[in-house]
Amino acid sequence: WNLLKTNQKFIKDDEGFWVVDRLDFKDATSRLNLVKGGHAHIETGNTWFLISKISNATVFAAAKNFYISLLFINLIFLLVVVYVSKQETKNELIKLQYLKELKEKKNKLENQNILLTSIQNKLQLRNRQLKEYNSIVAHNLRAPTTSMSALVSMVSGSEDYDELKAYIPKLNTITSSINTLVKDLLVYVRVLNDDQVKTEKIYVESLIRDCLGLYLEVLDQTVQVKLDFSGWKTIKFSKTYFQSITQNLISNAIKYRDPAKKSVINISTHIDGSERVLIIEDNGLGIDLDKYDGEIFKLYKRFHRNVSGRGMGLFLVKTQLESLNASIQVKSKPGVGTKFILTFSKNKIHHDILPN
Repeated sequence: WNLLKTNQKFIKDDEGFWVVDRLDFKDATSRLNLVKGGHAHIETGNTWFLISKISNATVFAAAKNFYISLLFINLIFLLVVVYVSKQETKNELIKLQYLKELKEKKNKLENQNILLTSIQNKLQLRNRQLKEYNSIVAHNLRAPTTSMSALVSMVSGSEDYDELKAYIPKLNTITSSINTLVKDLLVYVRVLNDDQVKTEKIYVESLIRDCLGLYLEVLDQTVQVKLDFSGWKTIKFSKTYFQSITQNLISNAIKYRDPAKKSVINISTHIDGSERVLIIEDNGLGIDLDKYDGEIFKLYKRFHRNVSGRGMGLFLVKTQLESLNASIQVKSKPGVGTKFILTFSKNKIHHDILPN
């Protein structure tokens, strides 16, 4: 009774739950018109309660059914999640496989584009070299052959022995000139046609020191050489070509030194992005690029008449470098010196850079 007076609707004890509902008859009958013209009359003054007992067994049975249902629902949900996850995993694997195949195809296309670009560049280079070859033949062979033709006509038309003897030295000079040109052209053609150039690992410092050893007497007396190979030390290239290239450039630096000052040759290696650069620089006579720009690497071009030479060296240097997809630039000023910049691209097939 004490609990009932608290107006609690649920009461728990050791046996289960008691559900308490208070019955308010006055409130109920006040709204119920039982007699015409009047209201129902409550005879009792008692307070009534309706009390229902729900045992623990009933609760547990209901809970059991609830938990079984919940477990079943969770199991279905878990199966759905597993199925969806499996499908998502499958789709993800398919997606990854597709992306992998797409990436492989992309890489293959990129490699093919690189190869096509390389072939196109080589064809353009070869076309330019062939035009240059034709120009050399047409320009350099025309004068001696014309002179030879004129002399032959003069010899064939002359009956004077002394006059004929005078023509012989001239004929020898022209013949020698033609022979020299043919030999130089054969060297040029041999480089152009050498598609299977043997490349190998080159220790740059060792090779350049061997080249410098050819000029020890001059270097010890009048020329100072400074070496810096901190940029890179090895490269994959044709040893024969590399030796010829460096020897030509070092020879030029020595040959065209300025007698009015202490001669210095700087040889160094540098990294420029993905490219490796070799610089050979001197403080010699220099070249007037404003006057001779575009002719530096042409055959038989000479820029200092007081120094002996045929003008074959720089032409051969450029040809050998280009045959293996390398390049050369020149910066020079008269009286200041000349800098040759040799660039070896890392992404070229003939220039696999080796670790130091």
